[in-house]
Amino acid sequence: MPTKSMTLSQRKRALIGSSNFARAMYREQYSSGIRKLMSISYKTPSSAFFKEITNSDPSDWLLHHKEEGQTFEQYFKSCLTGVNFNSGGCESLKEKDCKTTISILPLGPFPSCNETKCDNSETYGENNQSKTNSTYPNYLLFWLKSYCETFFHTAKVEMLSPVTLKEVACDYRVNEFTGRFQLNASQILDYLRRTKTPCQQCLVAVTMIDLFPKPSWNFVFGLASTIRGSVGGVGIFSFCRYNNDFYETWSLREDVVRKYPDGSLDYSALSNEQMEKQFPRINGILLLRACKVMTHEVCHMFGLKHCIYMQCLMNGTNHLQESDRRPPQLCPVCLRKLQAALNFDVLERYKALLKWTSSIYRKDVSDTYDKKQPTHRPSSTKRKERASASPKKIKRKGSASSQRSFKAPSRAITKHRTTDCVDSVSDMVSQIPCPPLKEFGNYKLWLREVIEFILSNGKPTFLSCHEDETPQIVDLV
Repeated sequence: MPTKSMTLSQRKRALIGSSNFARAMYREQYSSGIRKLMSISYKTPSSAFFKEITNSDPSDWLLHHKEEGQTFEQYFKSCLTGVNFNSGGCESLKEKDCKTTISILPLGPFPSCNETKCDNSETYGENNQSKTNSTYPNYLLFWLKSYCETFFHTAKVEMLSPVTLKEVACDYRVNEFTGRFQLNASQILDYLRRTKTPCQQCLVAVTMIDLFPKPSWNFVFGLASTIRGSVGGVGIFSFCRYNNDFYETWSLREDVVRKYPDGSLDYSALSNEQMEKQFPRINGILLLRACKVMTHEVCHMFGLKHCIYMQCLMNGTNHLQESDRRPPQLCPVCLRKLQAALNFDVLERYKALLKWTSSIYRKDVSDTYDKKQPTHRPSSTKRKERASASPKKIKRKGSASSQRSFKAPSRAITKHRTTDCVDSVSDMVSQIPCPPLKEFGNYKLWLREVIEFILSNGKPTFLSCHEDETPQIVDLV
């Protein structure tokens, strides 16, 4: 039987809170237009902007998992005012003045740019050029990075250098139903915990190989672990099951686990050459699914639990069809949690997401980096500049001890190296084609209407006036 839906009063309490502090914070943080948008979620069971959760399949998540939900007050008390693990002491995250860093770590074999199978002719048209760049092993990784930068808005997102499965040393097996390789996701999380540095609030690994959390489980799309009493953590997810090619060829049963004479695992079976034929075709469906699971798992690292109040990116899913029903946007309850953690402007974030779904972000990134000076210069040039500098320009007032305080602190050695290069970003962006965005069409329309609703301070829009005519507006894929 379907689970009992949340009442409107329960939704309102989860969003606004019951304490005077939470209610006052709600009034101060958001404009009238944003509050009117959010109020739709607790004034009607289902609307064009926010829909009620439906369980149409016997295997749906909420029919098998009893979850109590997480209100904004519960989130704020447990995640934003506790011990900050990364700082090593008791410190309110609201007072911590540093930019949150989300690090993406490619794990195992990825197709190179020359080998990438990208199905985008229907979207790019004449602008579709087969240009490549070795900075990213896969166009999909660049698109995911740019989407995370937009979705988490004020956070810094960095792409790390890929690591091999031999370095991770996790178990792998062949799934009895698909005949395909699977990696032990729990052991990968252990590796990420060991290698995560203090400057990486969130470290998420991505792979092209299927995952399983423990021997008794068939598979898992992704897995994340948060830091108790704080935000941040580690996560892993796979692209493997997000393309229909996987299900069309999963009965071939070609994979075989290899071991050395001493019984240790041989990872050469999962090399690029062996896995190339299994790499999925990059199309709009794969990108949409990957963006949703990526942001879902990273939100878990920020302390957000599964949402049970309305259709939301943070809904739990048991199967691919249910994952497709899950929208890419956050409901007001979960949006308020993320906004409290990252302190972004809600309207500006919606505008940035609309730009991304329209591919306008690529021009913005190129223009931004074109105005910056290159940061990588020959060391001989730097020495000449320092030698020719006037003493008056480099002299500082104060004693010798005060002058030492101006010295830039040495950077901590990180265990994962980023591949971002400021002076090549503009060229890189121009070489990577626009993502296939046909499947993001409904999301783009939803964002446009939300922005118009907020800017007009709640004036009826196409969606709110014609709800019955567009019931499919957020039913993606």
